[in-house]
Amino acid sequence: MRGHHDVLPAAPLHRWGAGPGKKVAVIGLGGLGHLAVKLAHAMGAEVTVLSQSLKKMDDGLRLGADHYHATSDPVTFEQLAGTFDLIVNTVSAKLDLDAYLGLLVVNGAVVNVGAPAEPLSLNVFSLTRSRAPESPRTGCRRQRRPAPTARAPSPASRPWPRSARSAALRRRRRSSTGWCS
Repeated sequence: MRGHHDVLPAAPLHRWGAGPGKKVAVIGLGGLGHLAVKLAHAMGAEVTVLSQSLKKMDDGLRLGADHYHATSDPVTFEQLAGTFDLIVNTVSAKLDLDAYLGLLVVNGAVVNVGAPAEPLSLNVFSLTRSRAPESPRTGCRRQRRPAPTARAPSPASRPWPRSARSAALRRRRRSSTGWCS
């Protein structure tokens, strides 16, 4: 069972590396929302508040948000498509997750810290455009490689000995990027 601190916005902000160079969106500016804005701003992230209306815009900007957008305006989702590294959902209302997933960069994350009364639903295809495929064996994100050319194999392209391959995979799994070569 998780402790109560895992529900607060600090855990996802820390886990997904909010900080300088990262763009964080906070959905809702209520109790949890204002905490998320203040924390993300303090961590150095570029913070955007996404709220149904512009009523709390002054509050959001005063708390440290760099931008504030009304989600009731459909143009908002077009303008912000592919913008955010992390979206922290702090509201307990039912949302159109598909629309919010479109706001993520590739490999971005949506984290729900609000507690909606009804289950949230989404279209599975909304997930495929925001995530690189992972290798089931190593858990590393695979890079796309060019198609092989029709050349004769060179002597230098002999397979690595098994021990060298294993050592290389262990080093790669421990690397900070997590990308497999």
